[in-house]
Amino acid sequence: MPDRYDIRPDETGWTVCDRKGVRSIRDARAIRSGLRIEDADEMAYEMSHDPDLADR
Repeated sequence: MPDRYDIRPDETGWTVCDRKGVRSIRDARAIRSGLRIEDADEMAYEMSHDPDLADR
């Protein structure tokens, strides 16, 4: 199963997205935009492995 939170490029950097209930990252709901790739990747990983966020 893929991580619930993922990243995708945007106009100003990278966006952390919530993939719950979607098949494609393009349909995922944006959580936070304009991040550096390292920051976005770290945030998505931490959110995907946080038990409180994973069950929402």
